[in-house]
Amino acid sequence: MNTQLAYAAVARFIRGVAVVFLVVTSVFILSRATGDPISYLAPIETTSEQIEEYKDQLGLNDPLIVQYGRFLAETAQLDFGTSFRAHVPATDVVTERIVATVMLGVAALLFAFAVGVPMGVVAPGGRPGGGGG
Repeated sequence: MNTQLAYAAVARFIRGVAVVFLVVTSVFILSRATGDPISYLAPIETTSEQIEEYKDQLGLNDPLIVQYGRFLAETAQLDFGTSFRAHVPATDVVTERIVATVMLGVAALLFAFAVGVPMGVVAPGGRPGGGGG
């Protein structure tokens, strides 16, 4: 195997890991920046003692660095926890919508090809020295 090719593959892998790490970190920061999820999802009649109990159960009273470490570990295991809104595993919420997501992605890809390929064929003719006559 070519040394440059191996170096490029390793560099691309490291960049990929860095991007995943940055995305996961951004999700953690944004999910905590919106405030306390228990406070705004709990019914109005929930007492402060019940709110504190929920926070303890979910680990929201732990120091932020502990929450972040737990978040990274659970994400690495593909355990995305329980949805605060639906009260079911978050993976269930995602998997029930995956078909619609894939269909939307395929439709977008087909649209991009349908528009992009003809534009790419026509475009070179408009530039000086670009061919097309």
